[in-house]
Amino acid sequence: MKEVELVGLGLVVPAYNEQNRLPEMLQTHIDYILARQKDYKLPPKVEIVIVDDGSKDKTWQIILDWCKKFPECQKGVVVRGLR
Repeated sequence: MKEVELVGLGLVVPAYNEQNRLPEMLQTHIDYILARQKDYKLPPKVEIVIVDDGSKDKTWQIILDWCKKFPECQKGVVVRGLR
């Protein structure tokens, strides 16, 4: 049986028409999280949940792209999207 790794920290990010700012914000935060995990200052699994509040731009597609880059099965950082 596969061992399930619990999320040690969850961040919720509200998003509405954030296609221009979201990628840079995510990259900055993920870099920070990964660096702190190496120092053992953050839990080994951190989840970022981005909640799209009906955006009219490409925010949802950007969220889906980041979910593919950081899937649930990986250690470190997991990105999820909710609409």
